[in-house]
Amino acid sequence: MKQQCKPSTFRKAMLASLVPAVALTASGFSYAQPALEEIIVTAQKRAENLQDVAISVVALAGDELRDAGIDTQKMLAMVTPNVAVNANANFIAPYIRGVGTQYANPGLEPSVASYFNDVYMSRASAGFMNFHDIERVEVLKGPQGTLYGRNTTGGAIRIITKDPTDYFEAGIGMTMGNYEKRGADFYLSGPLSDNVRGRLSGQWDSHDGWVKNVAGGPDLQDRNLGFLHGKLQWDVSDRLTVNVAADYTRKRDHEGQAFTPLFSGLPEQVGAAFGGEIATGHHEFSGNFDHEFEFDAGGAQVRADYQFDNFIFSSITGYRYTKFRGFADLDGTTAPLFDSTTELERTEDYSQELQIVSDNDSRWNWVAGVFYFVERADANFGMGGLFIEADMGFPNAFIGGVGEVEVESLAPYGQLAYELTDQWEIMVGLRYTDETKKVQNNFYVSTLNDNGRPDHPYLSVIPGEKDKVSFEELSPKIQLTWRPNNNVMLYAMYQEGFKSGGFNMPHPSPNPVAQVESEILKSYEIGWKTEFNRLRFNGALFHYKLEDLQLQVTDLSAGGITSIRNAGSATVDGVEFDLTYAATDRLQLGAGLGWQDTEFGSVPNGQYFVPCAQVPQYLNKGYVPVTSTCQDLGGLGLEELVGNLKGNSLPQAPDLTGYMRAAYTQPLEHMGSMVYNIVASYSDEFSWTSDNLYKEPSKVLVNANITWTSSDEQFNVSFFGTNLTDEDHHTHKSPFGTSGGWQVPAPPRMYGVRVGVNF
Repeated sequence: MKQQCKPSTFRKAMLASLVPAVALTASGFSYAQPALEEIIVTAQKRAENLQDVAISVVALAGDELRDAGIDTQKMLAMVTPNVAVNANANFIAPYIRGVGTQYANPGLEPSVASYFNDVYMSRASAGFMNFHDIERVEVLKGPQGTLYGRNTTGGAIRIITKDPTDYFEAGIGMTMGNYEKRGADFYLSGPLSDNVRGRLSGQWDSHDGWVKNVAGGPDLQDRNLGFLHGKLQWDVSDRLTVNVAADYTRKRDHEGQAFTPLFSGLPEQVGAAFGGEIATGHHEFSGNFDHEFEFDAGGAQVRADYQFDNFIFSSITGYRYTKFRGFADLDGTTAPLFDSTTELERTEDYSQELQIVSDNDSRWNWVAGVFYFVERADANFGMGGLFIEADMGFPNAFIGGVGEVEVESLAPYGQLAYELTDQWEIMVGLRYTDETKKVQNNFYVSTLNDNGRPDHPYLSVIPGEKDKVSFEELSPKIQLTWRPNNNVMLYAMYQEGFKSGGFNMPHPSPNPVAQVESEILKSYEIGWKTEFNRLRFNGALFHYKLEDLQLQVTDLSAGGITSIRNAGSATVDGVEFDLTYAATDRLQLGAGLGWQDTEFGSVPNGQYFVPCAQVPQYLNKGYVPVTSTCQDLGGLGLEELVGNLKGNSLPQAPDLTGYMRAAYTQPLEHMGSMVYNIVASYSDEFSWTSDNLYKEPSKVLVNANITWTSSDEQFNVSFFGTNLTDEDHHTHKSPFGTSGGWQVPAPPRMYGVRVGVNF
C-alpha cells in the first residue's frame, strides 16, 4: 500500500499558500506589469471576458490542458475543484458539485451536459473525444437551465475547437512513450479564397495495455483511437458568416474493460469458490476475455450568424451519432459466472437552435431563442454465465433486452439584464421545456453462439408496446450583480435546472420498463470575480436542494443491470475558488480549492450491498433483505438490503479537492526557450455508492511537462509524464451480490516524448 498525503497536511499547506493572495485581493492592492492575459468565453451565448461573466465557469486553454497532460474529459478533475469523473468501459461520467450520473442508459441522459462547439452530445461515451487542436474547454458549474436547458442540473462542459486562420499555418507531431505509446497528430489551416477559410486536424493515439491478464489473453486498458475534425468559415457578406464543421472518432481497443475484483478472495468474491483464479495485483486482471470494444462517433454542425444593427441572429443546426458494442467479464475471476454483452448501442441526435443576442451598447442586454432536439436511440444488452444458466435451466443461457427510445424536446428561452446603475445590474431568465419520450422494450431469453453472441432459439418477447411519458418544466433564474470598481464583481443568484425523466432500457426482465421522473435542482449561489493585473481570484459559495434525485442502483430483478431510480431529496453546500498569479513575466502560478458537504434526505428504500458476515448487524438496525444470496450461496457474496440513506453522502462527491500548478519560461538566447509545467491535484476520500460502504482513498496526482521551442517557433520537443508518483487509484467501483463486484484501475505512471514541426 502506497503512503498517501494526509488530508489535514494538504489542507494546511494549500490554505497557507493562499492566505497572502486572498489578503491582497481583499485590500485591493494593484500590481504593476506583467499582467494576466484576458480570457474570452462564450458561456452566456456571447463572447465576453471571463471576469465579466457572473456565473461559476472555469476556462482552460487547449495549450494549458496539453501541458498539464489532460487529453480527455476524464482528467478534467485535476484542474477543476469540486469535479469528479467516473470512467467505466466506454463511458465518461462527470460529477460537478456532487451532481452526476454514473451510467446513463439510452432511455436517460447524464446530469452534466457535454457540448462539442455549439452542439449537445447526449451520450456519455462521447466524452472520449481527445482534446487535440482545441481552443479551450469551459466547465460551467451549477444548473444551466435557462440558456442550456435539460440535463444540466450539475452543469455543462463545452469543448470549443480552434477556428480557421486567415493566414497559412500547419503542424505535425509524433509521440512515443512507455507501454509502447505511439501517436501522431497534425493540423492545417488557412485561406481557401478571399472570403473562405478552412482548418483540418487529426490525431491517432495508441498504447499497449497496462493491466496484465494473468489468465492469458490480451492485456487490458490499451488504447487505439483516431480522431479527425474539419472546419470551414465563409464570410458571405459583411454581415453574414457561415461556419460548417464535421468530426469523426473511431476506437478499437480494450480500454475500460479491466473489471478487476472488488475483493481479494472468499467469501465475498464468489468466483473463487467455483475454481476461478483471482488476480491480486492492482494492475492485474484474471478473466475470460477476447473481445475488443468498438466505438464510433461523429457529427456535423452548420452555424450561420447575421449581424443586424443592434443584435446578432444565429441559426445552429447539429447532427451527432454514436455506435458502441462490447463485452465485459464482471465476476473478476476466471470462473464464467457473469458476462455482459452490448451487442449494439446506437444513438442519433438532430438539433436546431435559433437565437438572437443583443449588442453590449445599452443598459439592456438580452438573449432569446428556441431549441428543438430529436433523438433516436436503440440498444441490445444482456448477461450470461453460470448463474444465468442455473436460473434459466439450460446451458449457454443468455437473458437480454432490446430497447428503442425516441425523444422530442422543444424549448423557448430568454434572459434579460438591465444595468440599474453603473455598478448594479439585475438579470432574469426563463426557459420552458416541453419534452416527450417514447420507448419500446423487448425482453428475450437466448443462447450464446460460438462467437459469444446471442442467438434467439428460446425467444420470449414482451409485446412491443410503446410506453410514452411527457415532461413540462419551467427553469427560472434571477441574479443581482454589483461592480464596486473595475477590478471586482460580486453576484448573487437563484436558478433551477432539471434533468428529464425517462425509462430504464434496455431491460432484460419480464417486468415492465421502469419509469423515472425528472430530477429538479434548486441552486442558491454567491460568487465573486476579482483581478488586479497580476492576480486573478474567482470563487463561489453555493447551496443546492435536489428533488427526485435520479440515483443509480443494481437491479437484480433484471439480471443485475444498472438502473436509475428516483431517490427523494438531497442537499449540497460548498465553496470553491480558482487563483492565477503572474509572479513575473516568466513565472505563472495557479491554485484552486473546493469543499462540499453532501447529504441525502430521507430515502427509505436505499440499496446496500453488505458482505454476508456483516448482515446480522444491519438486520438488527432494521434493514430489510431483498435477496437470499448469502443463504443460497452458503455465506458467499454480498446480500442486497434495503435501508434509509438519510445522512449518507452523495456518491462520487469528495469533501475536499484542490490543485496547484506552475509554469516557468526560460529564454535560451539564440536557442529558443524552455517551458516547465507541473500540476499537482488532491482529492479527499469519497464513496462510489450511495450506501457509503465502498470508498476511494484520498489521492495526490502529479503531471509534468517540459517543452523546448526553437527561436523561430518552427520546432518543439516535449517531455511529458502523468501520475508521476505512480498512485494506485480507480476510475470506477461497483459491488454485486452474487459475484462480489468489480473495479476499474486508473492509469499508472506514463511518460514519453513528442516532437513537433510547425510550418
